[in-house]
Amino acid sequence: MKTTLPYAREALRKYWPAMIIGAIATIVAISMTKYIIIGALLFLHAAMSVFTKVLKKNHIGIEIVTLIAVTSGIAYGPKIGAIAGGLAMVIDYIFSGRLSMFSIVTIPTYALIGVIASGFATANILTLGIALTIFYNLFTWIFILGFMGGHVDKCLRFGATNLAFNTFMFGSIAPMLLAIMS
Repeated sequence: MKTTLPYAREALRKYWPAMIIGAIATIVAISMTKYIIIGALLFLHAAMSVFTKVLKKNHIGIEIVTLIAVTSGIAYGPKIGAIAGGLAMVIDYIFSGRLSMFSIVTIPTYALIGVIASGFATANILTLGIALTIFYNLFTWIFILGFMGGHVDKCLRFGATNLAFNTFMFGSIAPMLLAIMS
């Protein structure tokens, strides 16, 4: 034991800054686990955006932006919900390569959905998810069809598939996701 004590003292003297930084990094990582979940969802969404690019160009509403905005708003409040929803839509536009004039409506609307969801944290997640999906579609249609030259058939195709997909997501994935995020 006497032979290991000088070695331990030498290692402690030599590596104490790294040990302190490691301990601080561990404490920060543990305290920020909730943001790791959002980061993982955003990363998954970026990957999905690349692979669903063709679907989106054909106005098929398969996306997890609504799921990210709603669950983040419920779990972490309006500010994080707004940031996560808006950022998820920015990621969607970047990774699917389809940035358009509609982004000036869709990005703030997803941020708004994150804020709205935070006010209904005790609501049934399936009901809330469906209601906010319908809200998103109707709200954006007003601008896209009314002021931006959108096409009714494209909006209806997106809306119908978006509602079906989000009904599945909020019925099956969202409850488990919220349990992890809480």
